[in-house]
Amino acid sequence: MQADLAQRLAGDIIEEHFGSAARLVVNCLLARGPLPLVDILRFLFEGRDPVTEAPLRFAHVRNALLTLVQHNIVRSRPLPSAVETGDAVQALKREYAVDLDDVLIRLRFPKFIEHVCAHHGDVPAELLAVVLKHGRCTADFATQEILPYLQDVTVPEIKECFEVLIKECYVVVSDPTTKPTSTPASSSTAVPAQGNGNSTNGAASPPAEGQLVAADRSSPEAGEGEEAAGSRVYRFNRPVLDLCVFKCLVVRFVEDRIGASSAQVMATMLSMVRPKKGGGVEAEFMNFGRVEEKMRALGHVPAGRETSRVRENLSRELEAMSVGEESLLQRRITSSSKMGDSGSTSLPLHAPPQAQSDTPGGQPNKRRRGPAGGAVPAEPQRGFQPPAANVPTYEWAVRWTSVRKFLADAATSQLIRDQFGAAGLRMFNLLKANDPPQKLEDTHIFEICFVPPTEGRQILNEMVRRCVVHWQEVPRTSGSPLSASFWLYYVDVRRLQAALVWNVLQAVMNLRCRFRAEVSKGETLESRQHSLTRKELHTLKANRRREDILERSFLVLDTALHIFRQS
Repeated sequence: MQADLAQRLAGDIIEEHFGSAARLVVNCLLARGPLPLVDILRFLFEGRDPVTEAPLRFAHVRNALLTLVQHNIVRSRPLPSAVETGDAVQALKREYAVDLDDVLIRLRFPKFIEHVCAHHGDVPAELLAVVLKHGRCTADFATQEILPYLQDVTVPEIKECFEVLIKECYVVVSDPTTKPTSTPASSSTAVPAQGNGNSTNGAASPPAEGQLVAADRSSPEAGEGEEAAGSRVYRFNRPVLDLCVFKCLVVRFVEDRIGASSAQVMATMLSMVRPKKGGGVEAEFMNFGRVEEKMRALGHVPAGRETSRVRENLSRELEAMSVGEESLLQRRITSSSKMGDSGSTSLPLHAPPQAQSDTPGGQPNKRRRGPAGGAVPAEPQRGFQPPAANVPTYEWAVRWTSVRKFLADAATSQLIRDQFGAAGLRMFNLLKANDPPQKLEDTHIFEICFVPPTEGRQILNEMVRRCVVHWQEVPRTSGSPLSASFWLYYVDVRRLQAALVWNVLQAVMNLRCRFRAEVSKGETLESRQHSLTRKELHTLKANRRREDILERSFLVLDTALHIFRQS
């Protein structure tokens, strides 16, 4: 059921962007898997009614496939039989496949543009918008596309901005024969780049995504240094942009749940998380010195602040976020530090570096002589004392499984609260509190959660209807009727996420249908907006306001869909 609904939503998105023929092709490939062109034509012709539907010709299917390949939705590859036999003639035949995430990600395009605009400025965001609009384009084409709309910006400056997109690997050289982008198009790991680190109200700015040396880039560009960079065809890099948006969500949730300083530390640690070959992500470990250096590079340390205090706070945050088996950070012992080892930048967990000396020239405090020549002991230094000999040192990295679970739990709580209110969230948390979740009777649930029985039964019934909560009959006797049985309510964790994803998909689909209805309702007024009466102008503004609310609603729900599909 969830797959059918996701396929309907994908077809709705494709039809809105590319037309009905493209929707039919995508639905055929999603339902039947990779197919050659001959089979696509056969299945499309078999499934159409010649009386009620217009005939679908070969040119329609061919143009739809070319458009979808251009926009990185359909991927082509040689037939497996041709690869096995090595036949050069058969190798010309291709089969086509669609990844569902390549379709649903089109709802996330505004977030990609917003992320690039926040970290790199308006010009790179405009360039990325051109790449997203056309699917694939050259740097010269993107430059000429945005040049008429920009003032006081020269062509060399625009090309420099496009180089920023390449450096951060937001765009990579296109190869139409690569496999679907459910796995990152990467043959090596990413090297993180430093963002501008701008913050608002003490909040951490999510780090700019790392550089990714993609396989798509290495193969066409090898040995082609003399070729102009502007003639290469680029496409957007879905894994990197998806990871950027996910990192922003992590930092935002950490700031809301823990605090701004913890969000800054998390943003610093997330700068070392990058896609890896074969799918998924990997997090690199950093010692205390590297974490501090990265925080200063990202601008999370105010200028002029005392170094010892900065290190104390950083050590406290790292310790707090790495306690427990499900903590957001993980730590490991790397080596033992010794007194006087100047080459070690790692610090023991409970012993950050010694406070800076207040004496001129940075010299350590020495024993002073009193008026009578007696020795006066030196004043104790503030801050932590230096590590003792052979004290173990630590490195930290992001525990990605805990981060995904943290975001999934937060999204689940928010969805439950929005659908069933605060009382529904209290009952849901009670049923899910223990491990494994317990089965409770309704009267016991209402008594603990302080919910009136009438209101509580309505909420529980609605939660059962939406498959968020399940129930089980426990008969009093073998022949007792249903009305005399005990009914126990419980949360099935394995089916919960599937039910929530189905609800989100259905909500997004409904909001998109309502949005199109509102747009068609206001087309008449929009066509003559300069000759409207006062009443009609008020109606037009109300229609626009409803359209904005509906569009923002399904874009926000896509965030929950993104979180659940990542987890």
